[in-house]
Amino acid sequence: MTEIDVNILALGSKGDGVALSNGSKVFVPFSVPGELVRVRIGEFENGSCRGEIQSVLIKNMDRKTPACDHFTICGGCAVQQLNDAKYNSWKRRIIIEKLRRHKIESGCVKPLISGHSSKRRRVRFSARRLASGTIVGFKKFGSNQIVDLKCCPVVVDKIWMLVPQIRALLNSFLKVRDRAEIGLILGDGEIDITLLTYEEPNLSFREAISDFAIEHDIARICWRKIKDKSSNKAEPLIQRRPVKVKYDKYLVQIPPDAFVQPTALGEEILRKHVMHAVSGATKIIELFSGCGTFTLPLAGHGFQVSAFDIEEEHIGSLLQAARAHGLENKLTANTRDLYRRPLIANDFSNVDAVILNPPRSGAGTQIIHLAESNAPVVVYVSCNPSSFAQDAVKLIEFGYILEELVPVDQFLWSPHVELVAVLKKVNT
Repeated sequence: MTEIDVNILALGSKGDGVALSNGSKVFVPFSVPGELVRVRIGEFENGSCRGEIQSVLIKNMDRKTPACDHFTICGGCAVQQLNDAKYNSWKRRIIIEKLRRHKIESGCVKPLISGHSSKRRRVRFSARRLASGTIVGFKKFGSNQIVDLKCCPVVVDKIWMLVPQIRALLNSFLKVRDRAEIGLILGDGEIDITLLTYEEPNLSFREAISDFAIEHDIARICWRKIKDKSSNKAEPLIQRRPVKVKYDKYLVQIPPDAFVQPTALGEEILRKHVMHAVSGATKIIELFSGCGTFTLPLAGHGFQVSAFDIEEEHIGSLLQAARAHGLENKLTANTRDLYRRPLIANDFSNVDAVILNPPRSGAGTQIIHLAESNAPVVVYVSCNPSSFAQDAVKLIEFGYILEELVPVDQFLWSPHVELVAVLKKVNT
């Protein structure tokens, strides 16, 4: 190991500072552009290496005190050391750089809509039983080791307050070296917990889980086997009442471990921009609809919506909510694997707008069929600027223009950023 002094030139897309040493890149986590830092480095591979800060020799005024005591150890957050203005600029630039890699004009990218602490309502913790007890938290940077969290300024208080109790519950039943994961969702005041372990809970563990739910007023606790590819469904261990999420004014009973937007505020912002983008439409197709984040409010505002999603339980929840709110005549919803059975260009011939919110990997072959269509407006919601750019360039090749892109910071202090983009067909 060698120590060198380097000047931090910029922040990379993963939050590491970027410096140069003899023409090779040195990536320095937790640094600030403009600083001179002393770092410990290993061997250079493929023209780069990572450096660990030993001391900050010249501090930049843009550096601020991190919000969490676990910062630099816990892998949940990458950038807490930047002041708000520089942080917002960095997150916006992540999107711009992804667009430029695909030669997409970035002038339409709006300023980042800031995130806030204690707003994350969907989270997944890792756990491991040690001889000294069970630890619960996030993994360290570049490691499978778990940081036993004593605080987390990202998640909502109602979730965080349960962590010590969950730690104690798991401590009673996990064997030494056993691992587990805990998925938590805060719905409309209700907590939904999904426990993931390698072994099915025995009778005494199931009884303890039931007692835990009653003692802490948990709406539902389910179990699923870790990395079980044979079934993605979680088994309810106790359901005391339905878990509901409110989409605008419409309550939806969600299935266990369902997809919901990470923050309620971020969801509201996305919905507002989606509604504005399709304001002149009548008929809409929504791809990767989930449980109806956009579908139900759109139908409630008089749009005719056809929704598609791969998850049967998501579509079931959406249809149930539609019936409960008297929206059956305003929407249809179908279970469909859009990767294996994408809608083809003709399916979009009589619609005014298409909304899609695919997984992180993007829309797959579905984007080609959409690009070949004459749908006048495409509204693309994405949590991955890289896959969005890959899909957007295909739309642009077939005559769409990127009219507006709004970044939304749903993943506070991490390199991830949400976006909602509007593309319009100019060559029909």
